[in-house]
Parts: sequence; structure tokens; C-alpha cells
Amino acid sequence: MDKTNRVLLLFYHLSRGERINKFSFCEEYQISERTFDRDVDAIRNFLSSIYTSSELLYSQETRSHYISDVQPTDAL
Repeated sequence: MDKTNRVLLLFYHLSRGERINKFSFCEEYQISERTFDRDVDAIRNFLSSIYTSSELLYSQETRSHYISDVQPTDAL
């Protein structure tokens, strides 16, 4: 999977209120942890550039990334 599609997929899941575990995502999409970190940075920069109050955060408790102010949606 190329970078654009991977970042969009990550953003899609986060925007639906899902919490993403770095290690699971890396394993599933066969990417390094550093690549994941760069993808997360790209999403953080995007959220910042559109002047939204939402932030991409990390929970130590659940060891997952999520977007603030986003409620989980039901699966289709």
C-alpha cells in the first residue's frame, strides 16, 4: 500500500472514532514504527492546518491513538 492510501486509511479509521494501536497497525500493514510515526505527524499537521479544535492524541492507558472530540460511529 502506498503512503497516500495508508495515511488516508489511518485518518478514516481515526475520524470514525476508532482507537488505533501502533503495533497492531504496523503489523497489519507491514510498516515500521517510524513510518507510522511519520503518518501520525502528517495527520496532526493536517488537523492543525485546517484550524480544527480536534487533535490527534495518544492514550497511555489504552496504548492507542485517537482524535479528540470524535465519537465512535456504528459500523456500516
